[in-house]
Amino acid sequence: MRTFWMLTLLVGGEAHAGSGPWVLGKGDQQIYVGLDAQRFSKLAVDSGAYTEDVIDVDQGVSTFGAKLIGGFGLGRAFEVEFELPYVYTFAHRQGAVCDLLGQDACATTQGLGIVAARMKYLAVDEVLGKPLSVALGLDLRFGQATGAHRERITSLGEGTFDVEPRLSLGRIGSLPSGYWSLYADGSFRFRFPMTTDVAGTGRWAPGFEITATLENLYTPGDKVSFGPAFSLLSRPLGVDFSGTDLADVDRLTALRIFALEGGLKLIVRNGRNVSVSLAAFHTIYAVNNPQNVFKVAAGVAFRDVFRRREP
Repeated sequence: MRTFWMLTLLVGGEAHAGSGPWVLGKGDQQIYVGLDAQRFSKLAVDSGAYTEDVIDVDQGVSTFGAKLIGGFGLGRAFEVEFELPYVYTFAHRQGAVCDLLGQDACATTQGLGIVAARMKYLAVDEVLGKPLSVALGLDLRFGQATGAHRERITSLGEGTFDVEPRLSLGRIGSLPSGYWSLYADGSFRFRFPMTTDVAGTGRWAPGFEITATLENLYTPGDKVSFGPAFSLLSRPLGVDFSGTDLADVDRLTALRIFALEGGLKLIVRNGRNVSVSLAAFHTIYAVNNPQNVFKVAAGVAFRDVFRRREP
């Protein structure tokens, strides 16, 4: 019973239902409303971050986003989730780098971001005495609305439809007062290409991507959780920035990229049904990607808002 109670608090307090292997119970719902902002001013290219291959992107680029996420438990071990984002991104001032890239590379861009639908099945449940929880998932990402300006560094996406199978492992344990949780999540993202012969190289663009997340939260009581989190994005096949054709509309989708971020998360609960989450992340290492992204996010999750209460 203690393990079940801890899992109930954990799922109710996550930033959104899709975090970790744990799922919402049958008939449960969770609505998450969130805001995020980020800024970067340096682009690490061929040799990666902290080398001579770092470009100052004029006065920097900022992004503001808002998202609505709904999660629904369809059975004891199955849930679905939908994400609807709106994004606004702009360059602080346009200078030499923006002029060099051309194609309105730093023009202000706003609109619908990448819409996502996620499905998750809890295949192994630690509540039943297993050593950890294991979930299998499938993400469908609809980015077609973002493709019109994919040549910009202020783009909202790359215009692709993506299919992303996912594996998530997690475990919780007791503290003298409260509990801890640890989960690792990995996925393979197949991206239907925008072109199969970018700039005459015979390469698909964009190539497949690998993502990973690691998160470790501590909850000394039952109201507040905090801890470190890390995320990784890798697109191993592609060209370096120096080898891309700046005149090609798919000059950015053709890049091989690597980005590792780390940060801290804080979740504050008001009972079981409402939680507030705060997070801050910074780039640890990057290749052909921004080197110094600083990102903050805040949101509120509401549990079982549509459940009928007994009079």
